[in-house]
Amino acid sequence: ITLPNAISIAGPINIYGGAINVNNNVTTSSGDILMRASGTFTIASSKAITNSSGNTVITTSKFVNNAGSTALSNTNSGASKYWQVWSTNADPYNGSTGDTVGSLAYDYKQYNINYGASPSGTGRALLYSYAPTLTFSLTGTVSKTYDGTDTATLTSSNYSVSGAVNSDSITYNKPTSGTYDTKNVGTSKTVSVTSVTLTSVASSTSKPVYGYSVAATSISGSIGTITAATANISATKTYDGGITLTSGQVTITGVTVGANTEVLTYTGTASLSDANVATSNKYVVPTSMTLANGGTGLTTGLASNYALPSNAYNATSNRATVNTANLTVTADNQTTTYGTVISTGTGKT
Repeated sequence: ITLPNAISIAGPINIYGGAINVNNNVTTSSGDILMRASGTFTIASSKAITNSSGNTVITTSKFVNNAGSTALSNTNSGASKYWQVWSTNADPYNGSTGDTVGSLAYDYKQYNINYGASPSGTGRALLYSYAPTLTFSLTGTVSKTYDGTDTATLTSSNYSVSGAVNSDSITYNKPTSGTYDTKNVGTSKTVSVTSVTLTSVASSTSKPVYGYSVAATSISGSIGTITAATANISATKTYDGGITLTSGQVTITGVTVGANTEVLTYTGTASLSDANVATSNKYVVPTSMTLANGGTGLTTGLASNYALPSNAYNATSNRATVNTANLTVTADNQTTTYGTVISTGTGKT
């Protein structure tokens, strides 16, 4: 159907057809305008559809506006009247087969809606059966030092979203807490997050957009890294003149989770930095030690989750104590007459 001549009446206008070409102005001062095209609906350059009283509704499989921002006019919009363009175009933003909106000043857009359904917004609207889907993803790196838990801490930069169309701006919540696949040290670990939900969508002209679907609100990605924690070594021995330590004199602990502190063992040789009691800031020399797993139970520590402390004193991670040894006093085996002073020997050892 082609409308070569102007239409100006005081009453409703209803036009149905395959393709509809509006090649002249269409105006009503009373009633609604309903124009339904099963094919392409085209508004020619410099032409307009004007309604000064009611609503204007257009349905089409492809909307082409060659008249720009003045193509649709509803001068009674202050009385809650509107215009609506309903498009069933399967790809409305395709450069060759998509719709041409032509800078129409709309109040909102909505996707995944068909003519006859109730829109989510009010006012002038672009309404599409086209149903875009948003996909949330995790990106970047989430890292921490081993702490005995699988808790992951994320920032907003760890999130991305794809699937937005027509320069729509997507706002969604970005949880700061997630979980690693395990609590143990590793790289490319799977981090999972739940409750990633869509908050709002705005068009490039800052108008609300409705109708996006979301692929999933629980997402995961191989973005996790857990690095080894520093094991805490302490040693206590009684002075014996040497620096060698036995396994019973060395304690190795790790992180504390709840009421449980992880315990480790070692292989190799442990020794002191100094053998003397009075020397301050003594520590365990770790260069000949290799961490080993602890025993069984809640306090078992895995050696792979820890690193030995540096070869230096640290009040928390590497310290040693040498206690004083008892002095043994033995008297010499000598004989004397009462009242006589022993003149030779020390009298004791």
